[in-house]
Amino acid sequence: MEGCCVSALNLPNGVILLPDKPRQIDGYVFTLRTSGSGFALEAVPAQRDVTGFRAYFVDETGVIRSSVQEHATRESPSIQEPVP
Repeated sequence: MEGCCVSALNLPNGVILLPDKPRQIDGYVFTLRTSGSGFALEAVPAQRDVTGFRAYFVDETGVIRSSVQEHATRESPSIQEPVP
């Protein structure tokens, strides 16, 4: 994807996330999306109320957001200040 800021994401446990290729890790399904100069990473429970009950979202702003709904988005409440 030309001009994209993220082509893959290397996680500390050695897992590599590729855009639009969901991966299940530790009870959550992680999906990386890229566009233009931005990215979005979402993590949702693989089995709601079994492996987790919150969905998480982070984008290029570095703000981690969380929701008890099925998905977290840019509009979901922040759980922290932006990561520098």
